[in-house]
Amino acid sequence: MLNTISLNRPTPMELAARTQTARENTWEMKYPPRRPAPLPSKWIRVKFYSHISRIRDEMLPDMEGEVMLDTIGALDMWKVCRLWNLEACVPVDPTRWVPVGNFRPRLSPFVVRALSERNRCLMFIEPTPLSPSTAHKRELREASIHLQTSLSMFSHLSFSVTSSVVHTSFDFIGRGTAKVNRVWVWWDERTKFPMWIRNGVMLLVFIFSWIATKTIASPVGRYVHRKNVLCKNRFKSAWESSLVWWVHEQMHWIVLSSCLIMLMVGLLLLLSSLGWDAKYRTMSLLR
Repeated sequence: MLNTISLNRPTPMELAARTQTARENTWEMKYPPRRPAPLPSKWIRVKFYSHISRIRDEMLPDMEGEVMLDTIGALDMWKVCRLWNLEACVPVDPTRWVPVGNFRPRLSPFVVRALSERNRCLMFIEPTPLSPSTAHKRELREASIHLQTSLSMFSHLSFSVTSSVVHTSFDFIGRGTAKVNRVWVWWDERTKFPMWIRNGVMLLVFIFSWIATKTIASPVGRYVHRKNVLCKNRFKSAWESSLVWWVHEQMHWIVLSSCLIMLMVGLLLLLSSLGWDAKYRTMSLLR
């Protein structure tokens, strides 16, 4: 039986990248830590390598941590798998640099002492090939992370471009308005044309308002009003008839689109009420 990995936790590749970043930051310190601190009794240091060749080339582990042994000194392999979100892991013989058997849920005290006697730690690799479920989960998580990163970068870029365009537009409008205002002030201080323009606009507004109030009750005003209402009714009837014809022609697409939208809404509501594992199984069945 293999360990069930979780989509909510980082994959071994993500953990290895974080470990490498932490190492690079530590190497830039003035006094980096020389050796790891000694562990208390009933604890053992475990190291994970992405490939057996990294052990043969004596490279640094991709990840490392500490795991507590049980009362008799045996190692629960489920703790190691949950530590790095692995499906399974097998120990490596430090003298021959080969994996020791297949995945076992428990390492006996004798095996723990034999494999950790030389390096004071246990080295593990993940057996391959992975199960389809684990491979699909890791691909789905990687795709979701890339999508989230792309959307975040696109939103920042859109906000930056929009802010720049709006700022430039407001700046241009402000400069143009300031120039027009300066010309208007200069013109108002030296001539009477601005005052005449304001008075003329007010006079035109008053005249048109008076004409509108007088012509509504006149025969000409009533005739214009009837023609206006008749044109509006004809346009409304033509628009409604064309809309009804278009809806009648496209009814099958409208019904199909409505059914698809209802199906997608129901599917989203169903997926939102499920856990990550149930969501993955549902997506696999739909696929």
